[in-house]
Amino acid sequence: MEDLEFQLWMHSQSKKLDKKYYSKGMTIYILHKRAIASAFSVVDNLRNIEFQDLALTSYFMIKEAGLNELAHSYEMMLALAKTDRDKFVSRIYEFYVKTADIIKKKGLYKQFFEFLSMFENSDHSDFDATTCKVYDAYTDLIINQHEFLRTNKFELNKLVAGVDSKGKVIEIDDAYPFLDYPMTEIEHESFKGTIDEPNEMLKKYYAKYGYTVKDGMETMLLGNICRAYTNTVLSMAPYTNEFTVDVLPTKGFDPRITEYLSNIPIPHGNPPLRDMLKQRRRTLPANGVKVHFSGSLLYRDMLLKEVYHDDAVICLFRIELSKGEIAGFYNTRTGKFSSPFHMNATNVFHFGMSVERLFLWAYAAFTTNKMLPTTESYRNVMIDPYAEVTFTAIPGKLRVPTNCKHIRTIAGNEGYESTMKHINGYIRKLPEGQKASEKAVAIAESLGYSLAPDETYVCPFERTAWITRVK
Repeated sequence: MEDLEFQLWMHSQSKKLDKKYYSKGMTIYILHKRAIASAFSVVDNLRNIEFQDLALTSYFMIKEAGLNELAHSYEMMLALAKTDRDKFVSRIYEFYVKTADIIKKKGLYKQFFEFLSMFENSDHSDFDATTCKVYDAYTDLIINQHEFLRTNKFELNKLVAGVDSKGKVIEIDDAYPFLDYPMTEIEHESFKGTIDEPNEMLKKYYAKYGYTVKDGMETMLLGNICRAYTNTVLSMAPYTNEFTVDVLPTKGFDPRITEYLSNIPIPHGNPPLRDMLKQRRRTLPANGVKVHFSGSLLYRDMLLKEVYHDDAVICLFRIELSKGEIAGFYNTRTGKFSSPFHMNATNVFHFGMSVERLFLWAYAAFTTNKMLPTTESYRNVMIDPYAEVTFTAIPGKLRVPTNCKHIRTIAGNEGYESTMKHINGYIRKLPEGQKASEKAVAIAESLGYSLAPDETYVCPFERTAWITRVK
């Protein structure tokens, strides 16, 4: 399928959708629009892929994955996208609804997020062109499933973000509410043949939903950063629960980076921060660490929290800047750093390099003995001449209610209920004369911790705790 033919096909399908659903209200129409947009992306990725290559690649891609039933369903939809694109587009909305019902009824939220994470966080560097396209198509198909996992799928300004300890889906407010409404209305007007001056239309319709844009370039940048935000939230979903959900961004981010490029702190020197993090001496406090930057060119605050996941310690972060908020995570086992921004080898400097250096420094400064968490050490790795840095460990633990002297007095009391509390692993000092077991030493080394002779590593565990019953 040539580019022009593909564009005409998408236009025709969009016009059919507009005619059928626009009159039913924006909420219903937008949900259908988001589904068909994913369908277009899937078809686009598979345009130049032979069917046998698609079948073979997708088979090996999910051979080791969980969720076999759902994985097979997604695989069948990819095959349909290749063999009959019109039928694929007509069925995709119903497919998402039915798949969401299975996930909800069987309590497969966590497994689904793990499955999605496998695609979102895959390393494409060793893939050939065909495998990359199939991976992208699979990811595009799966990622839109989140739109149908909300408690109320029509509450479009909510994002599913993870699963709590009881298996209930966690939802957060979208940092970019109604962002696809303006272009949807503009497209509807174009189908009617009522097109005004393009930039004026953009200003008018985006302003209607609280956004200020000047031209098509700004709308594109805003759309890109919104997609990056959604992808970030979903990529962090396997690590998000009621104890870590506060790491996710609650505010949007100004995507016009070129306008404040001179305010972005630049990495300085080449310290081996990743190597340092393979020999960590401390764990973070259970509730995390806050880093505050006074007088920084751009950075304001940073929150770090550790979770144990799939035989690795994952450090989650949220950075608050003068231009908004971003978040991401770092896998201490693989050294993979994930954020909405990525390094671009063609540029001398890129914002993603600054964000990555900031995180690696903060995490190394708090968990290793190679540097101290001071303003001086920060200025040694970042050019941010007026910044003053302070760290704050966040205290807090589950407490027995003050009117109860012992936990046994709570059991059986209708005012309280039990819950499971996850305890992160930590390094503990041993009594004089004792040594860590070989198993504890081996586990610590596998997780990147360096133990002193009188220290041991306590693995993550869960314990029962009592909380006030919600009425």
